[in-house]
Amino acid sequence: MTINKIPGSHGNARGRRNTWINSKNDLALKLNLRQMNYSRSAFFLLENPEIAYDEFKACDHLGHVLEQKGFQVENGVGNVDT
Repeated sequence: MTINKIPGSHGNARGRRNTWINSKNDLALKLNLRQMNYSRSAFFLLENPEIAYDEFKACDHLGHVLEQKGFQVENGVGNVDT
């Protein structure tokens, strides 16, 4: 995706341009932080392989990550522990 300017701005107002640059930098920072978090989870799963229906470490790890993001996690749904 390419974004060239803030909708409604003419690119002349110095304050708006600086705000846009800050917003763009903030977005890049947030995306990089999310990528790092996703990579951590992926590496955790790779370092802790488990067989089907016995993924207790993966279930605990991903459930914890989702709870930190504000999701409600319910374990043991459908008579399956993981």
